[in-house]
Parts: sequence; C-alpha cells; structure tokens
Amino acid sequence: MRRDQLEHAIRAACQIIDRHEVIIVGSQAILGSVDEVDLPEVATMSMEIDVLPIAPTNEETARLADEIASSR
Repeated sequence: MRRDQLEHAIRAACQIIDRHEVIIVGSQAILGSVDEVDLPEVATMSMEIDVLPIAPTNEETARLADEIASSR
C-alpha cells in the first residue's frame, strides 16, 4: 500500500461513519508518519488496512466498525 492509498482509505472510512478522524492500527500505520520510499518494500506489501473508529463507548466503536466493514 502506498501513502496515497492509505489517505484515501482514511477519507473513505471517515465519510462512511461521518467522523473526522480514525485510528489506523497494524502494519500500515507506519505510512502515516514515514513515506513509503523510506521503508523496505516488505513494509508496504499488505493491501489491507485496520481502521479503529473513535467513539465514546465500546458499543459505539463496534457499531461504527461494523458500518465500515459492511460498506466494502
């Protein structure tokens, strides 16, 4: 995954759940702070991204996560 693809995924997730920010976890999180050209190729091979919505309760977080997952 390239940084522009990560940014697109973040924008899409935020639009789906009508929020301004999310947390990226997992191997692709590094693309938020390090440009892919500075990383070994193996660090950018995954095309999956793990998005954690930010919400006041665990129940709301789970609901928002389900919204993102079901929109694929």
